[in-house]
Amino acid sequence: MKIDINRFKETFFQEADEHVAAMESGLLALEAGAAGQEALNATFRAIHSIKGSAGLFDLEALGLFAHAVETLLDQLRAGAVPADQERLDLLLESVDVLRGLLAAARQGQPGPAQDTAALRARIVAASQGSEGAPQAGPADPVVLATVLGSCVAVCLFDPQRGVGGMNHFLLPGGETDRGRLTRFGAHAMEMLINEVMRIGGERHRLLAKVFGGGHVLPGITTQDVGGQNAMFALEFLKRESIPVVSQLLQLRQPLEVRFFPQSGRAMVRRLAVQATQSVAASETRYQRVLKAQLQTDSGGDVTLF
Repeated sequence: MKIDINRFKETFFQEADEHVAAMESGLLALEAGAAGQEALNATFRAIHSIKGSAGLFDLEALGLFAHAVETLLDQLRAGAVPADQERLDLLLESVDVLRGLLAAARQGQPGPAQDTAALRARIVAASQGSEGAPQAGPADPVVLATVLGSCVAVCLFDPQRGVGGMNHFLLPGGETDRGRLTRFGAHAMEMLINEVMRIGGERHRLLAKVFGGGHVLPGITTQDVGGQNAMFALEFLKRESIPVVSQLLQLRQPLEVRFFPQSGRAMVRRLAVQATQSVAASETRYQRVLKAQLQTDSGGDVTLF
């Protein structure tokens, strides 16, 4: 029996509306000086959820814009750029654009491309320490960030060329044969390897760092979802002869990972217990959609950084 994953879209839209409302409340509190780091962290998690689900449902315009907002928020959290009034104004303006993109997506429309592109460019510039043209160079390294529960992230890099990338994936789980399940992870891994090679990485020099695969999904006693994800990643890398130089897997709490592809350095922070419920709920919803995709035998979507 085929299942149309589009029936999950309305749930996504409802949750996205809640995430946008939470972002607006957090940003207004930051603007008033009534909130601090935790408000930034919560706002980052909200836009991260929107970005991930947008990719799953092929909402390209929403995903691109959300990624830019996510990057700026991550730079603010890291203290790489100041949380000044100009940047808070940009983020508050982005809330209105996010609502417009969601409303357009509900109607099957692309949204106001010109206005969205203009604001996105300003947000990208602000995340790089300038309100004008983006600044590049050694003093402004790229930082890739994600939050993991049962998902696994593989950080892949060529230390000699100073290039790399990061993916994250979640196997659907279930009693279906393992070959059908693991194609989701294989797709994510193959895309990552190909992309790192495309930007100059040499296949024989690639190194990997692997994180996540935690025990955070509630109500699972007979099936270790995080363990399946972790085992798949390690087996895939071993089969492809890519050395794993660092790993942190199968904890009982979510992880926040920041990866610096130019150097291969990774920073990992264990999140507080309060974050577990939010991450687990998001991954449970995502896993339901993946299982529906599995029954239609369609290709899984991945998030690439």
